Amino acid sequence: MRARPLLVLLLASLLAGAACSQGAPDRTSAGPRVRIVGQSFTEADVVSQLYRALLDRAGYTATVTPVGARDLYLAALESGRVQVAADTVSATAEALQHRTTGGAAQQVASSDRTAALGALTRLGADAGLTPLRPTRAELKSGFAVTREFATRHGLRTLSDLGRLGRPVALAAGPDCNERPDCADGLAGVYGVHLSRVEPLGTGTDDTRAALTSGRVQLGQVATTDGQVGHGLVLLNDDRHLLHAENVVPIVNTAWLRTHARARAAMDRLAGVLTTDDLRTMTARVNAGRSARTVARAYLEGRGLI
Repeated sequence: MRARPLLVLLLASLLAGAACSQGAPDRTSAGPRVRIVGQSFTEADVVSQLYRALLDRAGYTATVTPVGARDLYLAALESGRVQVAADTVSATAEALQHRTTGGAAQQVASSDRTAALGALTRLGADAGLTPLRPTRAELKSGFAVTREFATRHGLRTLSDLGRLGRPVALAAGPDCNERPDCADGLAGVYGVHLSRVEPLGTGTDDTRAALTSGRVQLGQVATTDGQVGHGLVLLNDDRHLLHAENVVPIVNTAWLRTHARARAAMDRLAGVLTTDDLRTMTARVNAGRSARTVARAYLEGRGLI
């Protein structure tokens, strides 16, 4: 598939002048430069800004560019033209697998974080990439109902919804009917009877509106959606239908060999950041604050910078 021209131009802009050697750091008066890339949506930008602040605190001069397309920035990361990508374990493992096999090989994504990280580590080694310690925060989609619907039917898990034994309408991404972790998985793994699937998108305003109006009873939302806990209840994936998508920094291996303090700086987030934390920060950015300000305030509050 050919990359869209806008993304190509964005990546070219990112890499302009980025002729820094993988071995010797590109030093400025403020410290070695580090280029961080990631996808272009609010949660991804918050995560990138968290790693940026940690690296700045460790004496680096870090910059963030939300490229928006994993297949573009993986190539730049492998070559060392950028040094760090903020991503998630299963999705990145799958992307690396597809780059190697063209998508013909067995799926490597897993609901088991250890297995997913193992696949990412193995595939990353072949590409010259090293995943650092994953955080507790997961950045993925899940399935939610309104608080009123959950209370009325005593729902806490997707298994509870399956046992409910009544048809429910689902608002979800446009590819839900083709995905094993969406319509087919809800039916096959949990026994949920879907009366229809409305392709309104994952976590979109249309999906939330359909849920709150009662037009649908189940909606596909991001686990970091600000309405989770405020009107929406995310049903626990108790039979592990969904892949583990813990946030993880992925680093160019050759660069990392001479930057042990960068590893130490970014690893500090691993035991601290949770999905609830990321959800709260996302809501603050959506309310008008900058991702950089929100990320810095979080790290200061946790004593990490």
